[in-house]
Amino acid sequence: MKIGLIGTYSSPEAVGLRFISSFLKSHNHQVKLIFLTTKRTDKSWQGYKRELIEQLIEHLKECNLIGLSLMTNTYHQACFLTERLKSAKIDAPIIWGGVHPTVSPDSCIKFADIVCVGEGEDAIADLACALQESRNFTKIENLWVRWNGQIYRNQVRPLREDLDSIPFPDYELAGRQFIVSRGRIVEANPKNMRGALKRYRLLTTRGCPYACTFCCNSTWLKIYRGKGHWVRKRSIEKIIDELSYMKSKFKTINSISIIDDTFFVRTEQEFEDFAKLYREKIALPFEINTHPATINRRKIEILHSCGCALVKMGIQSGSEKTNFEIFKRRVPNEQTIKAMEILNEFPLLQKEYHYIVCNPFEPDEQMIETLHFAAEHHRGNFKVLIFPLALFPGSQLHQWAKERNIIQGEQEEIYERVYTGKAKRSFTRLGYLVMLLQAVVNMRRLNIPSNWIHKFIDFMTARPVRFCLDRIWFKSLVFGIYLVGRSVRRIIYQLFFRPFRKHRRKYSLNPELVPPAR
Repeated sequence: MKIGLIGTYSSPEAVGLRFISSFLKSHNHQVKLIFLTTKRTDKSWQGYKRELIEQLIEHLKECNLIGLSLMTNTYHQACFLTERLKSAKIDAPIIWGGVHPTVSPDSCIKFADIVCVGEGEDAIADLACALQESRNFTKIENLWVRWNGQIYRNQVRPLREDLDSIPFPDYELAGRQFIVSRGRIVEANPKNMRGALKRYRLLTTRGCPYACTFCCNSTWLKIYRGKGHWVRKRSIEKIIDELSYMKSKFKTINSISIIDDTFFVRTEQEFEDFAKLYREKIALPFEINTHPATINRRKIEILHSCGCALVKMGIQSGSEKTNFEIFKRRVPNEQTIKAMEILNEFPLLQKEYHYIVCNPFEPDEQMIETLHFAAEHHRGNFKVLIFPLALFPGSQLHQWAKERNIIQGEQEEIYERVYTGKAKRSFTRLGYLVMLLQAVVNMRRLNIPSNWIHKFIDFMTARPVRFCLDRIWFKSLVFGIYLVGRSVRRIIYQLFFRPFRKHRRKYSLNPELVPPAR
């Protein structure tokens, strides 16, 4: 059976879609992967030109099933593409899958013929088999099906416990995978895949043990309650086998990004086993995500010994009250501080910390606590990313916002938001406390003493100063100064720094940080 799978994301990495493709191939189906990558500045359907859509239709015209993988911020792209495919008289049923269809299937079944809720390998394989044999497919678990004016909402099946039984993500490029390059759909190759085959994305677990209110994981937990263990792990041997295969297949791979919600759900013994095999067979720098409640010194020591160059950790808020009561993230500040201190014991290890701002549930006093937290506890070799709170459909915070009339219906800008983690938006949109947080972080990176920064925060948040900052004319003045400063900085960068940038090695990709095999 011929199946076309479309990734609507800005990047061709799409690990989940690649697992689906390899699983379908293991069931003897022919799969064509098409990644409709568009520039980060493109919003909604504006990145898809008429010629591109015509090419897409040509690629899919012989397919018996078409799948679209999407997140909330590519929802409009999926709607547009589905509409165009249907208007082109393509008869193949169209199935949507991914995070957004799982947490908000009602909004998706209006456009798609079928919506996959939850993990999709077994469901789409059953669907493909039913279509191939011309059998009824309205009762397949995990699928919502719109058929003859009726919607069939089927429950999810038990979770697959044995992740090792799923084939490696599909990176068989030759003639079966395509990507957008210069406005056209062309065959994918390591050079045009936007770094996906330089920094290889590896998934070693599924599920997260935490249920933060801003995250869709809390919704997934509800959907799969009573359906098996939510957090599941691939074996260390299988992980190393995947990396060995990819490293031998693509010489362009120079680093690994482990994209688990938190790699640290594993035991110290698993870390030891991983480090031994990784050092012997892979020996590339890698990065991981973690949670402050899971860090201990021994685990960091083991990972650092085999090439871990970057650890990413969410702090979210320096206010314990915000974390506990709003985010339902029950990690005391002292535990977060201890985790940061452990990471600081490794000066060559790059640290990346994340904060969530623009929180409509958070009083200014608690945001000011975050400013002081950042001033006091950031030091050494670190980077900070600042993200405006996204009230994603399906999250608990989204529901609370609707109940309190903070948002009316859906929060439309969520469907087009592009995330960079940099507080570089308009001063008037983000607010001065967010810009102040960015300033505090920058001062700590310059090693300005904490006590000086605390006094600066006290001054900048004093009532007379805040009175001025709240004036529209003052915000406009500051924003104007910011724009001028940014322009000057860009000119200086273009003249004196950019010509030498290509010769500079990026820290997290430096192979010299990987110890020799022992």
